[in-house]
Amino acid sequence: MLAPLSTNWYITTMHRFDTYASCFEIDEHERVHKLGRHVLMCVTNPQIELMRQLMDEQPKHLLAPLAIRAVQGEPLHETYPLMGATLAEHKRAIQHQLDEGKMTAGTIVDMMMQVAEAAAYLHERGLVHHDIRPTNIFYDEIEGRPALTLFDYNQVKPPYVQTKPHSSWNREHAPEIAKSGSFIDYRFDVYAIGIVFHELTHDLIWESGSDFPEYRIKPALAQQKDLREIMAIATGPWEGRYSDARELHAALCAAKSRI
Repeated sequence: MLAPLSTNWYITTMHRFDTYASCFEIDEHERVHKLGRHVLMCVTNPQIELMRQLMDEQPKHLLAPLAIRAVQGEPLHETYPLMGATLAEHKRAIQHQLDEGKMTAGTIVDMMMQVAEAAAYLHERGLVHHDIRPTNIFYDEIEGRPALTLFDYNQVKPPYVQTKPHSSWNREHAPEIAKSGSFIDYRFDVYAIGIVFHELTHDLIWESGSDFPEYRIKPALAQQKDLREIMAIATGPWEGRYSDARELHAALCAAKSRI
């Protein structure tokens, strides 16, 4: 039976290094390698051989988590600032932009494509993110447009089998994680991306007398059939889901051409 490897990778893309407010400490067990705007922290028993295989990768997209490289040198006892606001924190601002007509369906698709591109970069190198959620997607304004960057990678090398049900569950976790012996691969990330953008494009409505809320697509996006279909496939049953983030990205590209 296969099992997940123990590597934890923290990868982010820095755009304006000196402007981010939130930060974290790097302790004596961590190594940091800074390459231009890209920062990689590798913690807890790194799989050195895998990193050597990837160390010569070159950036392909500014907003993707790029340039995975072997970390060398002494530990750094410093505080590094990161992007100060996550997608979760910006949902209200995004709602306001939708209401004002400043954020179109095309902009939403652009944002989805950026996250899918970041995940595809990992999938094409045999990695699963395994923790895509709004608090791990950083939102910034670059050249007047929203930018999303994935952060906090913690699983590698699919396929693997869950030996027991996952002890914790977020809405972004695909249903198969709850099953003992379940098979996990890139489709786990595809599901998470679909859920993240379902939340971004829907309002949570409490009907009078109802015990449970209902998700309703934002009025500005109600006519976007392609977008709704893509989210449905991404969050659908494991067997019919997009096989990886690149396939999801291709569907988004096709949808954008019709908007």
